[in-house]
Amino acid sequence: MLKQDELICAVETDYAVLRDLLAAGDWKAADLETSAVMLKAAGRELEGWCNSECLKNFPCEDLNIVDELWVKYSNGHFGFSVQTRIYFEVGEDFGKLGDLVGWRVFDCWLDYSERRFDLAAPAGHLPSGGVGYKRWTRWVEANYAALAHRVAECQIC
Repeated sequence: MLKQDELICAVETDYAVLRDLLAAGDWKAADLETSAVMLKAAGRELEGWCNSECLKNFPCEDLNIVDELWVKYSNGHFGFSVQTRIYFEVGEDFGKLGDLVGWRVFDCWLDYSERRFDLAAPAGHLPSGGVGYKRWTRWVEANYAALAHRVAECQIC
C-alpha cells in the first residue's frame, strides 16, 4: 500500500488527489486528474499534451504510482498494466484493444463523452486520459503504443 510520502515523486508530483478520487470511486474525475498528474510528472503542463517521445521517457516511478493506484482502487479492473496486458495479448493491435476495453464499438471510436465511468465498464477501460478517439485515432494509436512499451520497460505489467 502506498503511504502519503510515497505519493510524491522526483518532480514533486502529488498523487494524493488522484488517490482520494479513486478511493471515492469518482472514476471520471480520477481519469482527468490522471492526465493532469502525468503532464506534471513529464514536465508538460504548459503544453497540455504528451507525445510518443514524452511517453517513451516517462518516469517509471510515476507511471508505477499511477498504475498502482488505479489497480488498487478498482480491484484490478482498471490501470495501465491491465490495458498493456490486453494490448500485447492482441498482438499490439490498437483496434482490437479498443474493442476489448470499450473504446471502440462496431468499428466506431467513442468520443470521451461516450465513455463509461463505472466498474461495469470493460476491464482496462480506464484510465483513458480524458481523450476521445473519434478525431484523433492515429495520433492516439502512436502514443498508446509508446505508453504500452514504456509500461513494459518499467516492468509494471
